Order: sequence, then structure tokens, then C-alpha cells
Amino acid sequence: MSHLVRLLGGGEHSGAFVGGARAAGLVLAALITVALIAKSRRIGDLGALGWSLLAFVVFGPVIWPWYETWGFVFLAVVAEAWTLRIVLAFSALACFADVPGARFFGTNDPVLLVICWSCLVGVVCVYAARRLLPSLARGPALPERSPPLRAGAD
Repeated sequence: MSHLVRLLGGGEHSGAFVGGARAAGLVLAALITVALIAKSRRIGDLGALGWSLLAFVVFGPVIWPWYETWGFVFLAVVAEAWTLRIVLAFSALACFADVPGARFFGTNDPVLLVICWSCLVGVVCVYAARRLLPSLARGPALPERSPPLRAGAD
């Protein structure tokens, strides 16, 4: 938004936009938390706490990979069915949110970095598809077999 204002001749106001966006995000997270507290009898206290912690992480001014783990801790306790699958998938992805770059491994070779990330993303996608979409893991349905004939049944 600040780029648009600068292009229209409004000057350099990116600091004001960043501050406003941070304040709006915190207000939105607070409103979500109030709504979750109001519905906590229906969704449970731990579920409301987990979702509100995640709301403050997502809409907060800074996101570090370990911030969302606190919300996942409470949601993992109460999650059922599809919610449990989503919590598990995001927990697994959060482990790789802040991995070191290629320089950490003593190389500046971008090809090695692309190969490693491609392998990692491929494994995560295959696993997620098999776990989140169980019908893919089962394959096509087989036709039912007729019961075996017993000798002397005539």
C-alpha cells in the first residue's frame, strides 16, 4: 500500500503503514480472541485458547516458527478428525520454517539448494496427500468376490 501511495505522489509513508498494519492486526487478533472466549462453552476452553494463540501469531507484528507451537500444543489436545490432521500437518511444516541456508552447509551452490528443497517439498507433499486424503492411499476399489462354492452343496 505504501508503494501505491508513493507512486501517486504521497511521499514516503511506509513507516505509518507498517505501524497501522501492526495495530490493525493486533486489534483483529483481540477481536477473534473475544469471540472465541464467548464461544468457549461450545468449542471448549483449550480449543479457544489454542485458536486465539494462533490468531495472535498470524496477525501479530512478528512471526517466528516457534511462536505457533504454543497454539498447536493446546489444539493437539482437543483436536478431532480433520482438525487433528491439519494441526499435525502444520506442526510438521513448522519444523522446517526456519532451516539454515546453503552457506550453513559450506556451499554456495544454488543447484544443491534447489535439489534439497525439491526433495523435501516432494516428500512433504506425498506424505500430506496420503494422510490428508485417505482415498488416494487406498487406491481404486476392488470388485466384491462371490463366496466360494462348497463341495456337495447341490
